[in-house]
Amino acid sequence: MDTIQTASARVRVFSTKRDSWHVASDEDPPEHIRLANVSLEINGGPEAGFHLVMTPEGCFTADVWFATLLEALAEALEVFGVDPDGWASESRRQ
Repeated sequence: MDTIQTASARVRVFSTKRDSWHVASDEDPPEHIRLANVSLEINGGPEAGFHLVMTPEGCFTADVWFATLLEALAEALEVFGVDPDGWASESRRQ
């Protein structure tokens, strides 16, 4: 059984075109930074690992793979400020 957890965050995003984005840093040119709602999803299971899927509004989706759910949650906290208690969970059978 796979787990899906969803959350959202509002963060500063640097993007110059739809297929290129990252969470903005202080070094990024301000003319390409905007506040964006980012939809987040963690999906997967212990056998295959977990994907943190990130979709800022107006940009393409990106994902990162982690071996454990705790690693994915830690990344979401560090990068997007989403506390582990801020996720909604559901399970699905494959």
